[in-house]
Amino acid sequence: WQMKKNALPPDKFPFVSLTYAQSLDGCVAVVDSSNELSSNLPLSGEESLLLTHGLRSIHDAILVGGNTFAVDNPRLNIRLWPHKK
Repeated sequence: WQMKKNALPPDKFPFVSLTYAQSLDGCVAVVDSSNELSSNLPLSGEESLLLTHGLRSIHDAILVGGNTFAVDNPRLNIRLWPHKK
């Protein structure tokens, strides 16, 4: 999974993608045992998680919602994607 450098001319729109996971009933968060709202629940498999890290590796920015950031403190890195250091 690689993207060519400068693949788009500068006068074109930026490359944007969306990825998310949700349960079969359409929920993206649960109430945990301490009655606190948490969206830190694994909803997808290993392959999907790896793809998400691959997508992160070719983007310049990641956008998350304020509640996700506040509640989950997500690690928005590419730790699962093989890359050169």
